[in-house]
Amino acid sequence: MLLSSLLVLVLVLVLVLVLVLVLVLVLVLVAVLVLVLVLVLVLVLVLVLVLVLVLVLVLVLVLVLVLVLVLVLVLVLVLVLVLVLVLVLVLVLVLVLVLVLVLVLVLVLVLVLVLVLVLVLVLVLVLVLVLVLVLVLVLVLVLVLVLVLVLVLVLVLVLVLVLVLVLVLVLVLVLVLVLVLVLVLVLVLVLVVVVVVVVVVASVVLVVVVVVVVVVVVVFAAVVVVAAPAATAAAAAVVVLLLVVLLLLPAASQLSFAGLQRHCSDYLRDTWLTLENVLQLLRVADQHGATSLRAEALAVIAANFDAVKKTEPWEEFLQTGMNPMLIQDLLQAVQSASVAAGRASTRF
Repeated sequence: MLLSSLLVLVLVLVLVLVLVLVLVLVLVLVAVLVLVLVLVLVLVLVLVLVLVLVLVLVLVLVLVLVLVLVLVLVLVLVLVLVLVLVLVLVLVLVLVLVLVLVLVLVLVLVLVLVLVLVLVLVLVLVLVLVLVLVLVLVLVLVLVLVLVLVLVLVLVLVLVLVLVLVLVLVLVLVLVLVLVLVLVLVLVLVLVVVVVVVVVVASVVLVVVVVVVVVVVVVFAAVVVVAAPAATAAAAAVVVLLLVVLLLLPAASQLSFAGLQRHCSDYLRDTWLTLENVLQLLRVADQHGATSLRAEALAVIAANFDAVKKTEPWEEFLQTGMNPMLIQDLLQAVQSASVAAGRASTRF
């Protein structure tokens, strides 16, 4: 019984709960419907407000357009009025300018007429002055022509006198030149004769001296050869030959015997050129134009300069006067030999 009662109670409770749930669902649905209606009303109101605002905006725009059109019309009217005023002013100015131009033209015409009258008067005065000047110029030209004729006559007379004087002077100068030429020719002939005589006499004297010296030397050599032994005779012959060469070299240089001069120079170079007499032979070669002997002597001095400068002939060579060209050639030869030997410099 209790179980059945409990079951009945449970069923009742379940039914009550179901009813409650159904009521709740119904209430929820009613609330949802109410909310939907409220939303629909709100949307309708919003749409109505939007339409009202759109209408208001349209009205405002229409009013603005009307105002703009009114303003444009007003501006157009103002511009038209301004243009009309400007045109009126321009017309007034044009009229004023036309009047001014007319007045200016009238004044210009008056001035032109005045200027024309003045120019006519000036031209008349100028013509009068020109006529006066022409007359004056004609008179001046006549006077100038007269003076020119007088001057020409005077110049002709002066030229005639000058020509006469020039002819006289030319004749005098010709005579003087002829006399001078004659004197010069006489002097030249005298000088030529004197020079020829001096050269011939000097040549004859030199030849005679050379011949006498050669004869004396030959005689001396013959005597030595006859009287002395063979070795002494040979040495004497060599000495005699050296003396002959030393005497022949100056004679050949004076008489311009190039072949004899060259043979003497070569003989002295090949036979007698030593360290002891190189300075003497250098001086002889430089004085008498023995080129081969001079070049060889310079080469020997340059190659043996340390030994040569310690000898007594070197001191005499420095103390006596020397040819500047010989000094320059000697310095150059010594410097070239020093450079070739690897020395920086050489002092005299």
